[in-house]
Amino acid sequence: VRGTMISISLPSDISGDASIKIFNVAGERVRTISLGTLAGGSYFYQDWDGRNDSGRDVASGVYIGQVKVGDRSKFFKMALIK
Repeated sequence: VRGTMISISLPSDISGDASIKIFNVAGERVRTISLGTLAGGSYFYQDWDGRNDSGRDVASGVYIGQVKVGDRSKFFKMALIK
């Protein structure tokens, strides 16, 4: 995988349209990844290739991710090391 792999575990009572937004430490959104509709009670894996929405490589460092499924969301930290 070029970049990093994001693992998502959904409780059985959560399902719906899903997306991942990735922000730099300054709070600027660098990438949005649409996941389609996810069903609860499952594990999902999504790779992020280390590029922004324009297709350019982002710098190595710490990034904040936001997984949103339906009307619920959760934030997480990740490191991108090249």
